[in-house]
Amino acid sequence: MIHRVASRGDYQNGEELKKVNRLVDKIEEKRRGDPSYTIDKVGDIIGIRLVYIHPSGVEEHDDESGYRALHVIVTLRSPVELRNIKCEIQLITMLQEAWGFKTHGPIYEKRKYLEEEYKMHANLTMSHLINFI
Repeated sequence: MIHRVASRGDYQNGEELKKVNRLVDKIEEKRRGDPSYTIDKVGDIIGIRLVYIHPSGVEEHDDESGYRALHVIVTLRSPVELRNIKCEIQLITMLQEAWGFKTHGPIYEKRKYLEEEYKMHANLTMSHLINFI
């Protein structure tokens, strides 16, 4: 059962598109590993989140920060102005969303600087919470 549907604007003071500075940072970071990376490859210029009440509604995806939302990238076909812009749809539980609010700044945004032990602790904590419910 879906608890709510939210857009990026619900989390970014009404700004529906990825912030320009975040977009530039992402492209620069990706170009370090792939010099041909361009804005056309960015999968989350637009973002939508489907928040589920229970974990059975969401297939988990694990990453180094402990954030387990499933991300699905779709390409918009219309209107013409938005054609081929990629939109990220996050399928996430209420618990995962709460975890994301709590850890986004200290873990997700700084993950490349975190010590491996801290990442492992964050990941295990989320695993235990999910298994508990």
